[in-house]
Amino acid sequence: MVGARFHVVAAFTLTLLVIGWGVLLSPGLERVRVALGLPAHLEGSRYNPVVGAAELVPSNPELFVARTVHYYHALFACLLYSMLVLASLAYPRRVDSNVLVLALVASLFTVFGGLGYAYVKPLFSLHGVFIAGLAFLYAAGLLVVLKGLPREPVEAALWVIAILLLVGGTIGGYVGSVHMDEEKSRELLEAVVAARIDPDQAEHVEAWRARTAHEHAMVALVLAATLLLVYKILSGRMGRGLSVVYTGSAALTALGSYAVWFLGEKAHVVITPSSLILIFTALLLALKAYRMRGKPIDLRGVVSLGLVIGTVAIIGGVVVTGAIIAVSIDKPTRFISPEFRDTSWDWSELAFNIGHWHVLIAAWGTALLLGLLAYQPDTRLLRIAAWLVVVGFLVYTVGEAVYSFPWVPQPYHPNPFKDPVVKYVIEPGIAVQSIGVAVAYLATLLNSVKRRL
Repeated sequence: MVGARFHVVAAFTLTLLVIGWGVLLSPGLERVRVALGLPAHLEGSRYNPVVGAAELVPSNPELFVARTVHYYHALFACLLYSMLVLASLAYPRRVDSNVLVLALVASLFTVFGGLGYAYVKPLFSLHGVFIAGLAFLYAAGLLVVLKGLPREPVEAALWVIAILLLVGGTIGGYVGSVHMDEEKSRELLEAVVAARIDPDQAEHVEAWRARTAHEHAMVALVLAATLLLVYKILSGRMGRGLSVVYTGSAALTALGSYAVWFLGEKAHVVITPSSLILIFTALLLALKAYRMRGKPIDLRGVVSLGLVIGTVAIIGGVVVTGAIIAVSIDKPTRFISPEFRDTSWDWSELAFNIGHWHVLIAAWGTALLLGLLAYQPDTRLLRIAAWLVVVGFLVYTVGEAVYSFPWVPQPYHPNPFKDPVVKYVIEPGIAVQSIGVAVAYLATLLNSVKRRL
């Protein structure tokens, strides 16, 4: 399977390059950037040279939002390409080499066009390359869906999720088109900046609601799809009843998220229960895969246990903390007082929003990597890599929840990197996982050279 080997390495490499670029821009690597001839701080960022730390609001919101949007679309494209590579290993009939080549081209266009536009020079030509990449990626997804009806429950669930992802991509295209209207673009930009601290201030902007619908649904769907792919690799079987519950809850979560575009926060009547059913059904799948694999004495056993640990970490670090904050939005509770919308919590809301999205995207990448490792020959080195990846994810997910949770009302501290939770929990957790990723990458390259993939 020369084609499979090539795409596994290509997806892994491209994703690491994009993540590496993001890491290089982090505050802790200022000296490295300067040594490489890059600016110490990006124009328009949240960094304030007067106080020597980050502010709540970026100095140039337009530049800042443009950079983050293009960067995360580039990363999303790489992870979608990686997900298609993983899907090709499980369903080679549906995700063939033509789809993978198109997805690779799409990722390259999105990465070089998007990052070039955001960090080198905002040329229309680069933005055109970026848009073309997203269009190619959409076409790759369309080819997967049109490959025929699914043949078994797991494939059926993935097929439905793929269709919903295409719907989300269409909504994303609409949101992008808003920027062609100068007045609507400015209104959306102001809403995006305001929502980083208080989403209620952006609720009235229709384009912002569409953007929020797009973001929430896409992240929920890719996580649901990736868990299913890894489950398929580990066990291969799922009952029709469980498939209906999983597919139905994923679909309702996505449709509820899309309804935010028209209904605003009222759509949470659907989103909240369906997403809770989805995450706990995901936990059942992870536990089922672990029971089938037995003790974590081999690579697939470690991967199956990693799915359980990762799902529990998301429930504790994202779902539970999010639920506590949700019930404390407009009124004080025994957990949060005063109410969360009070300005004394602005720093916490920003930290929670940023950390929340980072953890979910990291969960997606972690699950994809575990799925890739499950397909490789069982070696001690890969088992160690898998453990490091899982433990690192658990540590920084817990750290993020502790750091961003609103414990004591206080003014915003502009330099969170001196916070002990960040310094002694989150950053070490990221370092542990980074070591695991590096080991896994080197082992993957070696297996590819030896034709063991």
